[in-house]
Amino acid sequence: MNANRWISLLALVLIFSSSPVMAEVPAKPVPDIIVVRVEARFIDVVEGLTSAIQGRGFSIAHVVSAKEILATSQAEYGGEKAVYQAARTLAFCSARLSHQLVAENPAFLVLCPFSLSIYQLPAKPNEVVIAYRNPMSLKPAKHSEALQAVSKMFQALVKDATVWFPRR
Repeated sequence: MNANRWISLLALVLIFSSSPVMAEVPAKPVPDIIVVRVEARFIDVVEGLTSAIQGRGFSIAHVVSAKEILATSQAEYGGEKAVYQAARTLAFCSARLSHQLVAENPAFLVLCPFSLSIYQLPAKPNEVVIAYRNPMSLKPAKHSEALQAVSKMFQALVKDATVWFPRR
């Protein structure tokens, strides 16, 4: 396996092991995850988020092709059926927000890089899901200016990227 594949696999493991992300949208809301569903083509949502992130001057550090990475070990660990039609995670950084976070609490480093996951399920080909960790679920978030700023940043990115798509 080449170095880029190992880096992608490691990034996927780190991203998904640090939050309870599920392939199927759970029946009950998960307070640690914000989920936005839109009616759109997968690639249009990915491009919209990429443009929104870069348009704010943030640097995309890595794009994790989650579907492809999971496909490499599917037979061994995940069974016969692919969970995703398409799935990617965009890992990115805002130097200003990152400095604000860690100055407030060094443990907030766990949020860096920021990540937005985009996926589409085979059973719902016209629906694209955007998911991200809710920074306000950390305690005591309501008193944290840095976490509030990160939460507003995520909301603005998703809004900018999906403004033309109907919400579900």
